[in-house]
Amino acid sequence: MLSAIFTFLTGVGILLFGVKYMGQSFEKLVGANFRKKLNKFAGNRFSSFTFGNLLTFILQSSTATTAMFVGFAGAGIISLFQGIGLIIGCNVGTAASSFILIFDSFNVVEILAGFVFIGLMVKIFAKSNELVKNIGDALIGFGILFAGLILISSATAVFKTIDGFENFILAFTNPALLIFVGTIVSMLLQSSCGTLAIIIPLLATSSSAGMSLVSATYLIIGLNLGACFTPIIISLSTNTDGKRVAWFHLIFNVIGAIIFTLLTLLTPWVDWLGGLVKDPAIFVLLVNLIFNLVTAMITLPLAKPLCSLMKILVKRSKKEIESPYTIRTTELDSPNIA
Repeated sequence: MLSAIFTFLTGVGILLFGVKYMGQSFEKLVGANFRKKLNKFAGNRFSSFTFGNLLTFILQSSTATTAMFVGFAGAGIISLFQGIGLIIGCNVGTAASSFILIFDSFNVVEILAGFVFIGLMVKIFAKSNELVKNIGDALIGFGILFAGLILISSATAVFKTIDGFENFILAFTNPALLIFVGTIVSMLLQSSCGTLAIIIPLLATSSSAGMSLVSATYLIIGLNLGACFTPIIISLSTNTDGKRVAWFHLIFNVIGAIIFTLLTLLTPWVDWLGGLVKDPAIFVLLVNLIFNLVTAMITLPLAKPLCSLMKILVKRSKKEIESPYTIRTTELDSPNIA
């Protein structure tokens, strides 16, 4: 257990360093032309949502995708308005990609960690070419980020092997406690997919000893809240704009948690869905997808006022002094607001 704690702390340190290194490298690498192209591709709320959705589905890791968006916002590569759309898309993308739990698959995160080696090779052969060197640095930061995620994942995997871990979860029936447990388990495992993988067999157990559909739903609400922990930790190494994007991720899931807690308490929607879907795995994954889709449908049209809200909630620190001759993209809303 002690070695797992040290591994976890090392992973967090490497992850924070990777985000900062990647953000600084991309800041050197990209210029005004890149930002203009990004504004065209992800300039409004719907294109940002689509981009965040697709990237998360490809990478199979909402934590990694959110870390990149927080880092990019901190480096001024994306605006806060774009970051909100990307985060909303990221949440739906991770819910959709969770359906891969039904199949056997390889770990994309482990493959992407190999970008450290690729980046080093690029730097070695770049010689005096600054542009190529900056590309190498960006790849190194990208790979370090994923290497940190691997260490955190391997350290927290020990919790799933603890005797009585599943019985501990089954002991709770109170909605608030189930949401709390789901949040803590998701924070410990650092993986929404990992938490879903625990809920599915608990629900599949016989009705006399297993978990009810309603209890599983409250755990799913909690796991979405727990997924916000890592991005907030990551934002500690960024400036105010990165922090705003990270905290919006939490606000998105808090909105969803309030809506679906009330729905589950006041309506029999869970039982209706359970009557239509008999497979426990499909039921759990569908509830998670519905949670994120409905929350996205509510928050995406409100992206502009939510952007203003984040500027009020997360104020720029007095120490963060900006040049009077520099206009930061994160202080501007996209010109292509839809």
